[in-house]
Amino acid sequence: MKLSHGQASPSSPDESLSIIVPSFNEAATLEEAIRRLQAISLPLETEIILVDDGSVDASPKIADRLKKASPLPFTFLRHDRNQGKTAAIRTGLEAASGSLTLIYDADLEYDPADIPALLAPVLDGRADAVYGSRFLSPERRVLFFWHALGNRLVTMLANMFANLNLTDMETCFKLIRTSTLKEMKIRSERFGYEPEVTVKLGRLGQRVYEIPIRYSGRSYEEGKKIGWKDAIRAMGTIVRAGLFEAPVTSPEAVTRFALSRLGPYYAELLKRVEPPPGDSVLEVASGAGEFARHLSQKTRLLLTDPRAADVDRLRIDFSHRPNIEVREWNPCAGPISSSPEQFDTVIAFHSLAGLDDDGSALTAMAAHIGPGGNMVLLLPAHAGLYSTVDRGLGRTRRYSRAAIREMLEGAGLQVERMDQVNCIGATGWWITRLFSRSSQIRPWQTRLFRLFMPLVKLERLIPPPFGLSWLVTARHKQ
Repeated sequence: MKLSHGQASPSSPDESLSIIVPSFNEAATLEEAIRRLQAISLPLETEIILVDDGSVDASPKIADRLKKASPLPFTFLRHDRNQGKTAAIRTGLEAASGSLTLIYDADLEYDPADIPALLAPVLDGRADAVYGSRFLSPERRVLFFWHALGNRLVTMLANMFANLNLTDMETCFKLIRTSTLKEMKIRSERFGYEPEVTVKLGRLGQRVYEIPIRYSGRSYEEGKKIGWKDAIRAMGTIVRAGLFEAPVTSPEAVTRFALSRLGPYYAELLKRVEPPPGDSVLEVASGAGEFARHLSQKTRLLLTDPRAADVDRLRIDFSHRPNIEVREWNPCAGPISSSPEQFDTVIAFHSLAGLDDDGSALTAMAAHIGPGGNMVLLLPAHAGLYSTVDRGLGRTRRYSRAAIREMLEGAGLQVERMDQVNCIGATGWWITRLFSRSSQIRPWQTRLFRLFMPLVKLERLIPPPFGLSWLVTARHKQ
């Protein structure tokens, strides 16, 4: 569906919004809720997706009329039977075409006038997700003590598993990137969407903001549906989402999530780089930005990747950092520009092994090394370790010491230092190669590896006889 409403935000010209409205037997409030939603002015293109969850009142007829008269792109979907709020959201997500998704209930408890405030932290690059907190607001209807207590207890449990400090996990107003939601496998029913998504956002390391919102809650006599049984179900959902399943589903996304859990290992590798990276750094094939996060304090950091999807993700993640720039670049095609910008350090961690012509790429990368600067490479070691996991990571080769020296010399570089690293990882990789044909790295494997980090750190004192990777420092030939 082509979106057509609103003005594009100057800071985020490509952003658009899908507002999913799950509804069940809300004939008394549905028309007014949609009218209020359509009355607000938003700074980006917007669509409404109304999902009727098997209503037996006049809601479907009202929805048909609203769709015909809507000034915004309007999709109306309907379940034949009631399946629960989360099922309605799943159906809405399948139709969502905006880059951002917001959930809006049709019961008049939430004020659409708060939506621009929810959008602001995302549009200016500070947040990946924004929650509207009813408990931070100076204005809200005062209702049930026990309901509020249950909310706080469930929020506290979700915070524990998500490692967040939200005040209102159960809020309806959640603004989240559509791509993030579609990568999740949301399994919950009824009102389980709130805790499941919250825990998975936290585990993914998303930047979550809270914004005060107004709230006019309903009593049960007025139609409120959530109850104490849902609080019990929410606790079970939190434990399941926090302990027993990955927060994403596709093999590529699962591997990306697993690798993102290796922050201590990436920090350890950078500590071994001698000399340390300079003030201006070019990173080649930055991927999901695992290493970039440990370089973000540099005065100038240019992140590049040949894949458009990864470039888009990097731009979202680092748009709030004025010292970081992101560009799409395949070094196999030559330097970034005809007059290559010079950097103190050019870094390529596990990227050369996935490029079609690593020799040409290395020559192009070397053109960006400034006077007195160097190149730092992390290269997969030992051809005998090549496995289906390497293939799943897009690698076509592993390197020997001799092959690395030959490749560097062909690019006009000389080796300053070449060390094998991660003996423990090499052992685990070899075992996996023997007994598994999976192309994924799973979260449990990275959790297990992190238990051995003290042994990995010992390698700084006792060089290992073999390793999973080569850590190489090179300079231009004198």
